Amino acid sequence: MKDNKTIYVNLPSPETADSIQLLRAVLDNSPGNIILLDKNYRILYYNKVIKETLLTLSGKEITIGDDYRDYSFHFPKELFVEAFENAAKGKPTELEAETILGQHKIWFRYNFKPMYEPTGELLGVLVAATDIDNRKRAEINLSNMPDNVDALIENIEEPVLLIDKDYLILQYNTAAKKIIQDTTKKEIYIGANFREFIFPEQFDMFNLLFTESLHGKSHSLEIEIPLRDASTSWARTKIFPVYDRTKNVCGAYILFKNIDVLKKAEPAFKPREEKLQKAIHELTLLNKINDIILTTENENILFERIVKCIVEKGGYKLARVCPKPDPDNKDQWVKPSHAFGETSYLDDIQISLTQTELAKGPTATTLLTGKISVTNNVNRADYFKPWLERANKFGIA
Repeated sequence: MKDNKTIYVNLPSPETADSIQLLRAVLDNSPGNIILLDKNYRILYYNKVIKETLLTLSGKEITIGDDYRDYSFHFPKELFVEAFENAAKGKPTELEAETILGQHKIWFRYNFKPMYEPTGELLGVLVAATDIDNRKRAEINLSNMPDNVDALIENIEEPVLLIDKDYLILQYNTAAKKIIQDTTKKEIYIGANFREFIFPEQFDMFNLLFTESLHGKSHSLEIEIPLRDASTSWARTKIFPVYDRTKNVCGAYILFKNIDVLKKAEPAFKPREEKLQKAIHELTLLNKINDIILTTENENILFERIVKCIVEKGGYKLARVCPKPDPDNKDQWVKPSHAFGETSYLDDIQISLTQTELAKGPTATTLLTGKISVTNNVNRADYFKPWLERANKFGIA
């Protein structure tokens, strides 16, 4: 709400703000038009490209905290809301729409992707808009130049074909003819029903995406294609709508791209990707803890906030602070001063700095040596046997 002097905006939480800060370097260096919205459609962040695009074409400047649905220059709101809600539920969505920006009408491809906190909580929806106006105008022109369709399709290197609303094949190039006949062992021809060339296990998915393309949406899916020698090959299939002279959808283009080398290399890259995701997770958690240290003066409150952050934001089962026992304490029993999470694990737990079998765990080792102690698998660590049954009971092992 607002009065004559002040505008009030719902600001994101400190945790959300931290996550947005981590995204800024990536977003500001991205060539596309990108904006980040919270679950209530409020603008959390936008990059320089979209700011300049909207200002140049519409004369309007976007502002953090605004409800993005209120911008009159956007494409039909029902399409935007549907795509946004799908992404907010964890389903990335792509659509193409003609967008009105001031006096300009430009086609964009919009990608809606969910963005999450390290804890799995939804941060918001990232909307990326790519200018595809030239490609869309070319599609419209193709329908106005039927004599040139054959030459245009044939000059595309990747396999491509054109089908109408009833799945009838209208045009295809040499590359499409080869891959379809090699994989299906069927003769392709103009007027053939494309359903006959779809593998049964892929038909339902293809039919769904094709139906959506007839409503103006574009899609991409990866399929594994059986070959004549009994091996398989991976292809990325893109389906996007084609418009007639009156700008009504009259069919769809289907474009194939061989991604076999890339797909078969994925297992080799997976461990690296997992390590990278783990590093990002840990870095995010360390940044949050650092903010707590910088903003908390009381030591007791400081430790309370840190252990809570480690569990809630880091996703760990238990976090605790264990001070070193008083030197005058003969048995040197270690007791936590602060803990959060599965604290029942700590009930009557015995950790000592002097009792041989109870002084070999990571807690005692750190207190005795002053160095970080890490145990990656407590089930295989002999020194952890005194606490293993307890750890398994509470899901900490």
